[in-house]
Amino acid sequence: MSPRRTYRKLSDKIKLGHLLYDNRKRQFILTDMVVLQEILEYEKEDGENKLAPYSPIPLSGNWLELVFEFEAKFNKANSMTVYTSIRHDMKVHEKGGTFTMGITVREKSHNNGIFGSYNYKPSIYFVNELMDFMYLIKRDTFAFDADDLLLINKAIEIS
Repeated sequence: MSPRRTYRKLSDKIKLGHLLYDNRKRQFILTDMVVLQEILEYEKEDGENKLAPYSPIPLSGNWLELVFEFEAKFNKANSMTVYTSIRHDMKVHEKGGTFTMGITVREKSHNNGIFGSYNYKPSIYFVNELMDFMYLIKRDTFAFDADDLLLINKAIEIS
């Protein structure tokens, strides 16, 4: 499944203060009221043939290490890279280009008299999802300003 398919409506996923990629200026920006208004107008026009003015930023190891201050360590036994946050010891796993939280969610199920449970690790596709998980799990917020954006735009290139 393509993670971009979950973002048919960007306005439902983005909050004020989140980072977005401006496709016209080719740089990272902060979401504010003007940006949200442009996104809503684009979605109202249903411009499938036009280039979207903004897009979510795919999560990468560079974002984890350079912006969010995670340390990377390759786990040879499981063939994955484990990123550990310096700030609060939160873990993000990368295996085969897919990022998941370093926690396991267990849900109980009841289906036609059969009881059971299943486990999964929440996937992280975009930078704003990581920011949401960090707030939900560790109550940690990131507030970026204009100086931070200058450094981010210099340090990280999007492909």
